[in-house]
Amino acid sequence: MARITDSGVEFSGAMRAGPRVLRVENAGTVVHEFNVSRVLPGHTAAEAIAWRRRMGTPAPDTLVGGLADMAPGLTLFTTIVFEAAEHVATTLPGAGKPGARTVFRIGP
Repeated sequence: MARITDSGVEFSGAMRAGPRVLRVENAGTVVHEFNVSRVLPGHTAAEAIAWRRRMGTPAPDTLVGGLADMAPGLTLFTTIVFEAAEHVATTLPGAGKPGARTVFRIGP
């Protein structure tokens, strides 16, 4: 399970590689978008977090799943195919506010 708060994302338990149904709960007070990206080989989560399109370089990560416009109190399910690698979960609150990022590792 992934629990979104207004300050980040909390995961309950370790996850393994393969297709996984992820229960995502918005426990925050505002609408959130939830995205998960996989850090590409040869890169780090810190690079993925710092990267911006305007840098003109290829992204160090790739989007693997997510959910849009989750109202406070809403719980949704999504299927994500995880690979054994480092991942970054991003929560983006509405109204152009900055999001929070959580780094986590998927085991084999």
